[in-house]
Amino acid sequence: MLVKAHDLLYSRLSQDDRVSEAGLVIVPGQLRQQDVAVQRHQPPIAHAVPNFLRAADDAYAKPWALESFLVAAACQHHRMLWVHPFGFPLDALSMLFPRLYPEAGAVVLD
Repeated sequence: MLVKAHDLLYSRLSQDDRVSEAGLVIVPGQLRQQDVAVQRHQPPIAHAVPNFLRAADDAYAKPWALESFLVAAACQHHRMLWVHPFGFPLDALSMLFPRLYPEAGAVVLD
């Protein structure tokens, strides 16, 4: 879900709007290919990111009671910020992800 959301969000931007301040090009739907640091935080190495996303899917992509669902959404958001799968600080998707989670959860909860 996260990779698809990244693809949908960034594919709508112009090429000029998909360049980071450091000059890196954001490729819609592509996980980071390089190791990154976010201030003092060292996210998992790039080649391990798919494993972290699979583990998150295993943990969070299941039916939840409403109260648990809200906690799971917060945990998933925190996990994605920690993993930093796309490699850009303050990635817009990380800010939008909590808004996408209830929509995805509607499918899971039905």
